Amino acid sequence: REAKAAVAAALPAVEVAGLMAANQSLRGELEELNGQLAAQDAEMAQQAHEMQELQAQAQDAGRVGASHAAFRSEAQAAATLDGRVDAMVVENLCLMTHRTIAEVIAALHKMKGDQMGAVSFLLD
Repeated sequence: REAKAAVAAALPAVEVAGLMAANQSLRGELEELNGQLAAQDAEMAQQAHEMQELQAQAQDAGRVGASHAAFRSEAQAAATLDGRVDAMVVENLCLMTHRTIAEVIAALHKMKGDQMGAVSFLLD
């Protein structure tokens, strides 16, 4: 009888110890999951930042493309008005020498259409 009582008294202590061990194990798992979530949050934040950078680059590329298209139209219009120079030559010389359309057209006139002479003149 005393042995049964001792076993019965010990049983709740064993159950409590088991529950405490299970609780500790669950806490460890929860901490590990929290760590994984924090790592995923950091990765998602990094990806969001990279996405913003890509969007900004795409917007910049769009502006550059629009700007170049406007420049090409301006070179075409100036060459057409002048009637003595080729628009593609004007555009290319502007890009090569970083000079304005008017400066390039004037240099082409001065060098009587000689493109290399105009480049030399514009770069001096």
